[in-house]
Amino acid sequence: MADNNDGYNQLLQTHQLQFVLNYIPKHLYRCLYEKMKNEIFDSVSYFQICPVDDDDEEFYISSHMNLQ
Repeated sequence: MADNNDGYNQLLQTHQLQFVLNYIPKHLYRCLYEKMKNEIFDSVSYFQICPVDDDDEEFYISSHMNLQ
């Protein structure tokens, strides 16, 4: 279990400021860590990134459900 916490703590040390600045809720940090550690790439089930009016530089995120 120590390895699991070590990896999680390393993720927080490296990326917590990014999470905060991008308004990622704290209760999702552990889930994000587990998905990255176990290579679970299921985001397409929840949201998609779409271009704005065929602009290569602007995008919006469309959710498939109410994300909180």
